[in-house]
Amino acid sequence: MAFAPSKRRRLKTTQPAGLMLTSMMDIMVIILLFLLKTYAVTGALMHPSVANLPVSTADKSPRKTLSLVLTSSGLYEDVEGFVDLNVARRAEYRIAPVSEFRSEKEVTLPSLEVFLKERRQLESSLGKAGLSREMTIQAEKDIPYAWILRLINASSTSGYDILEFVVETDAGGGP
Repeated sequence: MAFAPSKRRRLKTTQPAGLMLTSMMDIMVIILLFLLKTYAVTGALMHPSVANLPVSTADKSPRKTLSLVLTSSGLYEDVEGFVDLNVARRAEYRIAPVSEFRSEKEVTLPSLEVFLKERRQLESSLGKAGLSREMTIQAEKDIPYAWILRLINASSTSGYDILEFVVETDAGGGP
């Protein structure tokens, strides 16, 4: 007994071959899962620009803000690779010389206030919605406390009243 040929084969129309979206979507999902798995939210956002930072037990991670470096040779704006810069290149980023900090007659730091005012004008000219009030300070262990107080005073009078300090943690030895 012979079977009749299938009608399905006769009724099938030929269509041009198209992309197989199912397999492409599978691959994209796998890549997306891999990228999400390897993405690190907490990482080294900030590398210490000073060799000997104070030690702390705080676990709060740093955020990227305006960062200043206070060393025994002056106050500098922190830039990527500041530690590796030679003396001539560091001078380009100097905000205030040591003589301003050593002067006991002055309570303010005029050079820092001018720098912060220019920074505010730059932020407003770039159209930033809210002016930042945050600043990160890195200071060597040996810096006199009076210098840090003058830095805090000048920063707060210029509108930067949320200050964070970079320290070494007990656990990892990093910032």
